[in-house]
Amino acid sequence: MQFRHLTFSAIGPFPGTHTINFDQLAASGLFLFDGPTGAGKSSIIDAIVFALYGDVAGSDSDRSRMRSSYAPASQGSVVDLVFTIASGTYRVQRAPAYLKKKVRGEGTTPVAATAHLWRLSESVVELRQWEQGEILASKVSQVDRELKLLLGLTREQFVQTVVLPQGQFAQFLKMKSTERAALLETLFNTSNYKRFANALEDGAKEARGRVKAACDNATRALHAWLDIDGVSDQFPHLAELVLDPDDPAPLEAIAAADAALAAARDEATAHTAAQSAKATQASQALLRAENLAAAIADRERLLKARAVLEEQAPRIEAARAKIAAHESVALAIDRLRRTAAAREALAELALPAAPAAVQEGYSSLEAAIATQEGVAEAAERMIDSCDQELAGVDTSLGALAELATLEAGLPHRRAQLEDYATEAAALRAKIADLETQLAAYPGKAADLDSALQAAHALAASTPVIREKLASQQAAQVTAQRLADEEAKLVQARAALAKAFNAHRAQRDKLRTTTDAWRRSMASNLAATLRDAQPCPVCGSVEHPAPARPTADSATLDQVQEEEAALAPLAAQLEEANQTVTALDASASALRSQLGGATPESIDATISALNADLAKATAAGENAARIELERSELDGAQAADRRALGQAREDQRALAERIAGMDAALEADCARVADGRGDFPSVTERQAALAAERASLTELRSASSAAASAARSLDDSAAAAAEALAAARVTEAEALAACLPDAEFAALKKEVADHAAEAASIDAQLASERLQVEGSVDLDSARAEDASAREALSQANRAEAIAAQRATASSTHLARLRSAQQAWKMISDDAGPAVRLADLANAGQMSLSRLRLTVWVLLRRFEQIVDRANEHLSRFSFGRYELRRADEGRGELKSGLGLEVIHHDSGPNGDTVRSPATLSGGETFYTSLALALALSEVVQAENGGIRIDTLIIDEGFGSLSSDYLQTVMDTLGQLRSAGRTVGVVSHVEELKAMIPDRVTVRPLESGGSTLSVSA
Repeated sequence: MQFRHLTFSAIGPFPGTHTINFDQLAASGLFLFDGPTGAGKSSIIDAIVFALYGDVAGSDSDRSRMRSSYAPASQGSVVDLVFTIASGTYRVQRAPAYLKKKVRGEGTTPVAATAHLWRLSESVVELRQWEQGEILASKVSQVDRELKLLLGLTREQFVQTVVLPQGQFAQFLKMKSTERAALLETLFNTSNYKRFANALEDGAKEARGRVKAACDNATRALHAWLDIDGVSDQFPHLAELVLDPDDPAPLEAIAAADAALAAARDEATAHTAAQSAKATQASQALLRAENLAAAIADRERLLKARAVLEEQAPRIEAARAKIAAHESVALAIDRLRRTAAAREALAELALPAAPAAVQEGYSSLEAAIATQEGVAEAAERMIDSCDQELAGVDTSLGALAELATLEAGLPHRRAQLEDYATEAAALRAKIADLETQLAAYPGKAADLDSALQAAHALAASTPVIREKLASQQAAQVTAQRLADEEAKLVQARAALAKAFNAHRAQRDKLRTTTDAWRRSMASNLAATLRDAQPCPVCGSVEHPAPARPTADSATLDQVQEEEAALAPLAAQLEEANQTVTALDASASALRSQLGGATPESIDATISALNADLAKATAAGENAARIELERSELDGAQAADRRALGQAREDQRALAERIAGMDAALEADCARVADGRGDFPSVTERQAALAAERASLTELRSASSAAASAARSLDDSAAAAAEALAAARVTEAEALAACLPDAEFAALKKEVADHAAEAASIDAQLASERLQVEGSVDLDSARAEDASAREALSQANRAEAIAAQRATASSTHLARLRSAQQAWKMISDDAGPAVRLADLANAGQMSLSRLRLTVWVLLRRFEQIVDRANEHLSRFSFGRYELRRADEGRGELKSGLGLEVIHHDSGPNGDTVRSPATLSGGETFYTSLALALALSEVVQAENGGIRIDTLIIDEGFGSLSSDYLQTVMDTLGQLRSAGRTVGVVSHVEELKAMIPDRVTVRPLESGGSTLSVSA
């Protein structure tokens, strides 16, 4: 981190605005904050820490001290810091929260804290135009979040490594191991090692999981084998087996048991085969006995059935006689039945209702049907009467056809009259609309006259718009002058940069002379030595080998000459700065004249005014258009008047047409009324005649059917008489011999079944199977078969159990062998990952019990201690040395503890001391050695946080002159490595040693001010 530029107003004891150019101040690598105690030197450090973290440097200080109590109420407090880190250059601006006195009345008003953060480009940094940049955040919380990501250090770590305020300089020396570990983890970015260790642990955890899963799988396979039915009882000694991936004995024991189960299965199979042969023999003997017993029983049953059939023979002969008599009269019975059906059909014949005109013939036909005599003649007469009446009805229907058509068209003609009435109403509405439109024309004419007047008024505003346009064009000229002034300002800044470079060159010469003077202090001091007078350094009165000047030696007078040469260059730099300020003020005045307007906004206003001017110009042209519209309105009014006249003429013609149609409709309605007679309509009279015609037609058809039925009856009666004569029986005898259908069918079936059953019994008795006699002992054969089958069933169950055990044992043994092999393979593969994770995370296999991140920090801490000892050896003239504390001792168990070795401390030689036992001066230069070493190691570490600047705010007053010179020489050497050290002190000797400084002095009116010498 490198500070570039700091500006603050109304901060701490400073009521005014002050700027510190760190690029100039820190060019020599060493600068001083000088001033009396309490003047406000530490407040500058507070301003830097506040800008970055929104808080002050000291842990025991209050951020409310940021607001200056000496500043007027109208002046706000603000800190503006430009700094460079590895990711680029940034500018942060913060204003603290405070209570502001009210302008009116008593009390205070809270002023909220604000913050802004910008990223600055390389061109902006080169031109030192800090006010330009890309805004990154504009709220306090956003700025805090962004800076936390950019800086990589907390406020506590920042004040321990970069800015060391009063009371906290020795914190790193006196930290506990855990606190020092947290700081070092941030500075050296050990997150990669932590992620690597975590990744190893995750891998080991996964590997352990795979090993456990493989172990569980093998154990489940073992339990599955032991859970086979009967295995635990048969092999109880195997229930306590414990598997081990490297021990084959448990598998060998289970394999032996598996072989025993296979042998038992084979023995059971052989026993089952023997029992099966015995059961087959017993079953065959039982089958033979059962067949013989069944043949004997069947013969006895058939003999009994044949005796029963012989007893039924007389009844079967009687049935055959009835069947022959029924069949001889069957034809005559069929003809008699047909005659009866024809007579019944004639009797059931129903005639439809008859019209009055044929009622006499209808009555004669009904009487003939009732007596079944003369039906055909009466029916013929009825048909003739119907034909005569049908001819008269057809004539009447023909006469009514025209009137029906006329009657059907009457509704349409009435609807047409209604349409004409509607059309007449529409004409009346149209006439009313035209009259309304004609009444509205005067208002429309007035509106157009008003619009014409407005167009003339807008055209009249043209001069005013032209005046405003001229004013904006003048502002455009002012904007151009501002651009010219800004161009001169760029040139003035270039001259300022040239003066700055000349001033910096002389300042570098002064620094070189000052460094030479510092290196020549021994020879300069030797020049002041006098014989027999004590040396101001060692106190000796003897000076055997005083230092001699060298070619690059310098005196204090030469330093002062270079300082005098720097003064006119500083004046030139100030003059160039004033020129820039004057041009900047002129540019500000021009900006004030523009009132915030920009060339773009002026151009936009001019464009808008030009548009207004165009509108005003166009308004004059619109007047002619409106006058044309006024003329067109007069034409439309005349056209509507003509349309009104035409509508009234159409209304008159339509009224005449409606009157003619109404008279014709009335005459046709009278004709239709005459034609319908007593009926409601001609159509209904037609319907009545049509219904009468349909009735006559139906009656004629029924009469024809009656004639046909009478002829069919006569034919059936003649056929029946002929059939009775052929059978030589009377009708009564035929009816007596005829059997009902069901009885006839039953007799026929009974005779056929008797004959079939007798034939079947004779055939079965004649078969070879039933040529048997005697008896058989069936119970004895059944008992022997049941015994053989039970023995076979028991043998099958025993074989199934043995086979199931042997098959299950073989399957589970194969699974167990596979699981055991997988367990061993996975266990062997997981071993290296588990051991490596234990080493990285201080597990059981780690001998040092140090995590990887701690081990890395130990190596870095050892580098810091080694580098610090190089500085400490010079600072303490070889008296003190730092050493990392041993492991396993209380809080030092992390290995990040510190102890001090005091060389040549007495007759007992070197002693080991705690850092807490060091004196104030010893603590200061030991802490300084650690701070420098920490900064150097961090900067050298790839990927770490770069620390380019170190500011020290205490301790130099506790050093004697010889220690002070040694410390300052070391600090002066840091610039060769690109390092910068700022010293906050009031020690007078440091003013001569450090020419680049910020001097803080109190004001008589209260508060403080500062000046910069660089």
